[in-house]
Amino acid sequence: MEKFIGKKVKVEYTQETGWKRPVTLTFNNHSYKVEKIERRWEEHTLGDPWWQRKHRVWYGILLEDGNYYQIYWDRGASGKGKHWFLVKKVS
Repeated sequence: MEKFIGKKVKVEYTQETGWKRPVTLTFNNHSYKVEKIERRWEEHTLGDPWWQRKHRVWYGILLEDGNYYQIYWDRGASGKGKHWFLVKKVS
C-alpha cells in the first residue's frame, strides 16, 4: 500500500561516476541505512520561463526497515542541487 510522505529529508551519499548513491536517509529524527537501490531514473521537464524547468534524479530504495521508498534529488540546472525529498512509502 502506497503512502504519500512529501518531506524534505537529509541524505548522505557517495559520489559515483555520473551519479550520487544514497547511503543513509534521515527523516523524523531517525536515520536509516539504504540496503539496496532498486531503481534510478531521471526526470527532465522544459518550462517557459526557464525557472519552471525540472531536473530530478529519482531513486527507488529499500531501507533497513524492510520498506521500499521513492526519493528524489532536485539536482537543479547546474547539477549542484542540495535538496532531497522523500515522496512516498511504497511498501
